[in-house]
Amino acid sequence: MNKRSTSDTTHKNRQPPFIAPLILLSLLAAYTTWLLAFWPGSMGEDSFALIREIQGDGAFPSGKTAFWYFFVKLLFGPTQRVEVPIGAQLILCAIIFSRILTWTRQNGLNRTFWFLLIFVCLAPHMVFFMGLLYSDGLFSVAMAGLTFEIWLVTRDRKLSLPSFVYIVLCLPFASFLRSNGMIFPFVVMAAAFLLPNQIQKRGLLCAAVIWLAIGGFVLPRLHDSREHGALYPLAVFETANFLQPRPMGIWEESPRVSPATILALTRAYPIERVIKSYDRDYWDPLVYRVDGPQLLTPRPEDRRTIVSEFFGYNLWHNVPAFVSSRINIFLVSALAQGGIFGPNLGPYLLKRFTSNSSADFFQWEALTTALLKIHHASESLRFILWTPFLGLYLSINLVRRGLREKNSSLLLAAAPMCVQAVGIFFFSIAGEYRYLLPFFASTAALLPIALSSQKIEKTGVRHESI
Repeated sequence: MNKRSTSDTTHKNRQPPFIAPLILLSLLAAYTTWLLAFWPGSMGEDSFALIREIQGDGAFPSGKTAFWYFFVKLLFGPTQRVEVPIGAQLILCAIIFSRILTWTRQNGLNRTFWFLLIFVCLAPHMVFFMGLLYSDGLFSVAMAGLTFEIWLVTRDRKLSLPSFVYIVLCLPFASFLRSNGMIFPFVVMAAAFLLPNQIQKRGLLCAAVIWLAIGGFVLPRLHDSREHGALYPLAVFETANFLQPRPMGIWEESPRVSPATILALTRAYPIERVIKSYDRDYWDPLVYRVDGPQLLTPRPEDRRTIVSEFFGYNLWHNVPAFVSSRINIFLVSALAQGGIFGPNLGPYLLKRFTSNSSADFFQWEALTTALLKIHHASESLRFILWTPFLGLYLSINLVRRGLREKNSSLLLAAAPMCVQAVGIFFFSIAGEYRYLLPFFASTAALLPIALSSQKIEKTGVRHESI
């Protein structure tokens, strides 16, 4: 299985020697064209909140992770130009995607290469999220890149220099841009223990431990990100769901929501405000609206009561409502029915804070109009073209195959994605497509993995990794 056939060697030798830089330059050219058309890049309300936190020296909490805060502050702070962090995101994404595309092309998966290039790496919404001053685009691409490198390393039981460089590059962005990425340093550690070479094992372990120390311990202590966490938002959102009127009055033997929860919720505002502010697709009206109950402000002891009562009483008295709510949020996200805004919102948000960026620096109206038409055409077919279900299917299928074949490389590549899916399903409190964007981006890694491992299984021939 470790030997290459003559035909495989011949195929690899036919590849142009400049294929890797050509792919990278092509992606950079496409992403740069997009950035010039929507200069200085796309922004949303979360972008504004982060910039406000940076310019206010942390006085205004955005709720973003410390790593994302420092990444943007490092690039935006000295220049006061939003195009700098956005441009850096696009460059990093181009580098990561080009690595996967180059391997795919060099290993004979030509149709897969073109599919991934056109429908994933150059997909209008993918480029939009990579060029948006949100962490989700870079987080998703880095997760795909890390998944691919973990598979290569564990499949070959060898840590090549390119794989080590890409793991060091992808690991912090896949782990610390969003709180649900914290699983990946431990996945890399597990991959390291599969390496027979002690130097390679120690090198990979050191990389994982160093990034875990920086992103998981040092940076959060340098900056209090005041993240929402996972348990309290879920408890608040679903408790508001359980409080909704039930005209039929089915099963009234005991209260659906405990008296202790009602007391904690109504300390500052009447319960009617909580009931009225509930939106089955978003938790935002419960916490952000001025006329809402502003449930981010309760006292710490009331927050603890809401969480403990939710898991100790309220959830078990409302299982059907909870499950239906979880399915609704997941499908709203997966079908891209929430959290969607256009790529041309940046100029309007620029007026709300001070910066050196200018929306009028490039006035290429024809290019902007053409790309907007492409973006809106893609958005009209988002149920097909944006679907994360292919990535979800590949993740589940590769885990199934890994268990059946006792294949550790497939399990380490795909199991973390399945864990992510379960976490999003149970803890998401807003039907935003960007939360499932990693499963769209992961197709770039998981599809070559699935097809290549199938080819090895059928032919007994292992292609070279780069």
